[in-house]
Amino acid sequence: MRRLQPSGASALRAALAAALRLSEHSRYLLRLHAVLLVSVGRSCYEVAAWLGADPRSVERWVHAFQTSDIAGLHDHHHGGRKSRLTHQQLDELAMVLCQAPQVQGYDRPHWSGKLVARHIRLRYRVELSQRQCQRLVGPRKVDSDPSSTAALCRSPSEP
Repeated sequence: MRRLQPSGASALRAALAAALRLSEHSRYLLRLHAVLLVSVGRSCYEVAAWLGADPRSVERWVHAFQTSDIAGLHDHHHGGRKSRLTHQQLDELAMVLCQAPQVQGYDRPHWSGKLVARHIRLRYRVELSQRQCQRLVGPRKVDSDPSSTAALCRSPSEP
């Protein structure tokens, strides 16, 4: 059987990785999958490379599973101030930020902190500072295809 090679594999990989990190449920499934792969004999480095995670994170997930069973793989509150946006609003905003601003009716080519603050103010009636919104946008990646939504998405971060 011939090996399948989808066109635009790097953009597809980036979009899938971003989608996996959008919700608490998908992050939990990613961790569960990583622990399962380690349990059948794969190394943390190998699993991390496959899943686009850091090897140290995979080690922490395995340790969390060993000490707390499946409950150790769920997201936990890590301190800090409570967000003024709900989890549902943050998930929705993450999806919006993976699209070009033109999709939301803005005339800018890329999301900026100022534009995100404006969008949040208009959509959710919540005031956030420009700096807070810059953190939500994260660093932009340069892609050979500027119309690619993967180029506009935040780089996958540690869950």
